[in-house]
Amino acid sequence: MSKALIFCLAALFIAGCATTDDPRQGGLFSYNRDAYEARLQSRRDTLSELERNKQQLGTQSGELTHKKSTKLETRDQQSARVRALDKDLAKLRRHIDQLQKDVTKYQATTAAKQREKQRVVKDIQRVQTQMAKLEDSELPPQSSYSEEYAKLQREVDTLLEIAAQLQASH
Repeated sequence: MSKALIFCLAALFIAGCATTDDPRQGGLFSYNRDAYEARLQSRRDTLSELERNKQQLGTQSGELTHKKSTKLETRDQQSARVRALDKDLAKLRRHIDQLQKDVTKYQATTAAKQREKQRVVKDIQRVQTQMAKLEDSELPPQSSYSEEYAKLQREVDTLLEIAAQLQASH
């Protein structure tokens, strides 16, 4: 009977021990080398995947940093263009203000000179309207702005010459 008892206890002991892939659990008798190797390989695969993800995120971070610096540089360039636009328009506005003062001082003595003065006043108003549109518009491409500014500057110069001629003929 004692052999039978030992056999039963041994059978219960062996049946009660489950195998595991973790050598820290289950003790010496339940260690399964193949399951442990599979578990180890799974962990290596997970580590490799995490390292690939880390590398991809590092690459994306570098790309985003580059995009950010490019956008900041573009913003700075646009800010410089806006400052130049403001400076140019202020200069043009001063010319127009001077032209208005000159035309206002001028006293037309004949009907032809009066018509010429009225035409100059209308041209001044038209140029002011165009300047306001240029100021209110979204930032145009640099070449478009330069062309528009040059056109307005020529018109103001022409009007200044006409005003000077009107003053001289008075």
